[in-house]
Amino acid sequence: MHWWRHHYTREVQVEPQRNTITIWFAFPRAKTEQYANLIPSLQIPWVQRELERHRAVLAENGLGWHIDWRVREGAFEALNEMPASVESYMLTSLSKQKHLAAQKSRVDILKHFDRSREQILDQLKSLKDRAQSISPVEYLQESLRMSGDLWELGSRLTARDCLRSALFFTTKNGRSVPPPLHVRASIQLAEMNAGDRNLRDALVILSEVREIVRNLEDGVPEKVRYFQAFSSSALRAGFFQDGSVAAHEASRLLPQGPDRERIETELVEAKLLAGAIHDNVESEIQP
Repeated sequence: MHWWRHHYTREVQVEPQRNTITIWFAFPRAKTEQYANLIPSLQIPWVQRELERHRAVLAENGLGWHIDWRVREGAFEALNEMPASVESYMLTSLSKQKHLAAQKSRVDILKHFDRSREQILDQLKSLKDRAQSISPVEYLQESLRMSGDLWELGSRLTARDCLRSALFFTTKNGRSVPPPLHVRASIQLAEMNAGDRNLRDALVILSEVREIVRNLEDGVPEKVRYFQAFSSSALRAGFFQDGSVAAHEASRLLPQGPDRERIETELVEAKLLAGAIHDNVESEIQP
């Protein structure tokens, strides 16, 4: 494999004024595209690793090289095709190389997520320690941010528990937050549940703030977000009548555009799936 890789490497062009190294390949005409997708993928990382090994010394001398590669066509038509066994071995080697790279990338990402998660959990602990000394508004806003970050990092259960606890703490036992903030937190918690396919739990959470939403002005963003979230969860859960009511309300509040079109498309799709059997079914829930 090593011999054939170098056999098809025909020239190395160094351009100091541009700090560029271009590696020129040539392949048998019948195999140009096939080999071009294979050999540079094995050769270029090998060259890059060698330059990386000397990166510190090169940097001290103002040298930062850019590696490029190209295929020279037509000039080497007499080049032989490599044996099928060598090509198979190259394909296997490239597959292993990509698998190892993907594995390393995954490990690096997981390590980053784990470190980030620990930092956010430390912030959450600090917030709970200050719970009695800060306003319910600040507590809920910070909890919203942290739970959203935890959700993005994949700590879904912790994110839901964090927000559910914060929502209870800031809205019960005589505490209160502005209605839009209360609704926003409920929507986020419901969407987290819906994202984990706990659609009925999502609908229960949304139903708990139904009266608050009804008292919001039409121009308040949380009002339309509420009906969007309720419509989506209800339709996915099979409650066509309730989802339809919420969808129409969301459509009324939304200006013409992609969001409104998405709601209307979801409604049409749900109606097709539900069929006429649901046309006379009593609502189980009312948004």
